[in-house]
Amino acid sequence: MRGDKVAARHWDEQALKRLGKLLEARREELDPRYHVRKVFAAERGIHLRKAADLENGWRGDFPPQTLKEEFAPAYGVTFESVLEVLEDDGDLVAAEGAPPHKPRDRRPATRQRKRTLPVIASINAAPGIGPYRAAVDAERDGWEAREDWDELTGDELRTLMDELWIWADPKLNEDEKRSLVAYRRLEWDKAVRSSQESAGLRRA
Repeated sequence: MRGDKVAARHWDEQALKRLGKLLEARREELDPRYHVRKVFAAERGIHLRKAADLENGWRGDFPPQTLKEEFAPAYGVTFESVLEVLEDDGDLVAAEGAPPHKPRDRRPATRQRKRTLPVIASINAAPGIGPYRAAVDAERDGWEAREDWDELTGDELRTLMDELWIWADPKLNEDEKRSLVAYRRLEWDKAVRSSQESAGLRRA
């Protein structure tokens, strides 16, 4: 039985609308003439009404098999990327041999966020993280700027640049950024202490 493969899915309304807009734009990526949906449907071998229903979000009960065998090939995208849009706020990916897709309105995937949150939780529970987090919070709340750039070593400067990348990461919220910066400082200090202890043992 293939019932589990062909059963209709009732997709989220907002996800359907987003997919519809992406597919509508995708038509013109394939061929400027496909601005006219009727021309697109006729040449790409898809039923005009089905294309209209999906692009306008009028039907949310298309079986995954239909998306895979009819829609994805017609629009020149991978079936997996269609599911990413519907289930995980992803974006379309051009199928092999098809014209490239220009990313639009790409947002951090929910699945990625689900992976990030446990990592942040474990960081906040790391032994010794407290003082580092307090220092980062104080700096951030007071918007203190470093004035000792010329005194930093190469390793210290690279570490600081890593922090700047964390602060600029749009996928993280403010609290997550503070936690990650504090954890990097904790690990940096541990590495420095370990290096110093190893050097002391060698000198002895």
